[in-house]
Amino acid sequence: AEGLSEDQIAVERGVMTLLGSKDPSGRSLIYWDPSHLDSTKYTTESMVRAFWYVLHAATEDLEAQQHGVIVIVDPQRAYFSQFDSTIGKLFMNSMSGVLPLRLSGIHICYPPYFVSMVLPIVKMFMPERMQKRIRFHT
Repeated sequence: AEGLSEDQIAVERGVMTLLGSKDPSGRSLIYWDPSHLDSTKYTTESMVRAFWYVLHAATEDLEAQQHGVIVIVDPQRAYFSQFDSTIGKLFMNSMSGVLPLRLSGIHICYPPYFVSMVLPIVKMFMPERMQKRIRFHT
């Protein structure tokens, strides 16, 4: 029961949220705000499961399965200490090729300076085709 309560806390943190709207191409939008990460409130595994819950919610939409999803990352208010490479590694390893969902793009909006230090580490765990879908907006 403790694992489920940590999962609920991880989901309620709002780090990753399915927005319920779509882009002009019919792709579902997922908002990711890493400033809500706080590893003292849940386990790393609980946060990875929270990400999975959001992605599973996205797979319920047939149009999202066909056109994919766009992840909009808003790291403006995040601190370097909030980034946990273990979460990224677990998430990428567990997701790659498993869900009937195409990750069409990752848009990182107004990244703080340290993203240039963190991103190469995160990219090491991504398939090459996913690395090419990352875009920065400043």
